[in-house]
Amino acid sequence: MRDRVDTWWTSRETARWYREMYSGENALGWRLTRDRLREMHRRTRAQGAELLVVRWPLLVGLDGRYPFADVDGLIAAFLDAEGIARHDLLPALRGRGTEPLWVHPVDRHPNEAAHRLAAESLLPVVRRLGEAARP
Repeated sequence: MRDRVDTWWTSRETARWYREMYSGENALGWRLTRDRLREMHRRTRAQGAELLVVRWPLLVGLDGRYPFADVDGLIAAFLDAEGIARHDLLPALRGRGTEPLWVHPVDRHPNEAAHRLAAESLLPVVRRLGEAARP
């Protein structure tokens, strides 16, 4: 029971922390992030290439309602408004469970299976961008 309570508490606090990265006390951090993305986009274009922002979802809630859809929408709206190419890995990971994609139950970073799914999802996008950049 204690493990379940600890997991619930950690998940709740992690969700709160991630949401706060884009508002409130961290509004300056989000503004600076947007400024840096604009600059990377400008520099990449100046070199004749395309910046691609790939969003790795947190590996939680993949079987149901993804808890960070609101934050994802905020980021996507910014990237779209700036004309920055983006790719969302959530569709490639959704419905596969969360635990099978974790490195370990106490380390919820993506494991080799999650990376394989991400690579398979990204390959056509990277190829398309590469072909578009050719003279």
